[in-house]
Amino acid sequence: MNDATNTLHICGIDFEPAGQAITARQDNYLMGYLRLAGVIDVVGTMKDADVETKSSELLTRILVSGYAPEILAGLLVENEKKWNARRADELAELFGDATDPEDKEIMRKSIVSFVIGFFRLGDRSSTTSPNSSNPNNGELTTESAELATSGTSQ
Repeated sequence: MNDATNTLHICGIDFEPAGQAITARQDNYLMGYLRLAGVIDVVGTMKDADVETKSSELLTRILVSGYAPEILAGLLVENEKKWNARRADELAELFGDATDPEDKEIMRKSIVSFVIGFFRLGDRSSTTSPNSSNPNNGELTTESAELATSGTSQ
């Protein structure tokens, strides 16, 4: 990663991490894969003191889920291009098929910091916290969130 420009070079392509002003499509794509990976509850309960411990759990869940390439594709935008889901799917394929040890290391090191940064940049509390959507009846929202996560374990 080039620290001066925040450019990340993976599989021969230059990327920038998604900023706060991402499109609804990109946000939905990323949130969908984060839910499928079962990481929403980890991020939602993460406190600054927990970052190192929770980061390890977060990475493990992402890697074991098999959705790491899709999550990374949702977190990155190709330099000088507009993000779109079709290209993100193509990039996820490319990331998943990467054989270069340096590319794989960059992807693993980047994914957790980008996920944590993604949630810290914007106010995603209503998206990540099961109780924030319905403060008077947390059970309905929690049940819905559990259903979204439990579908991946079948």
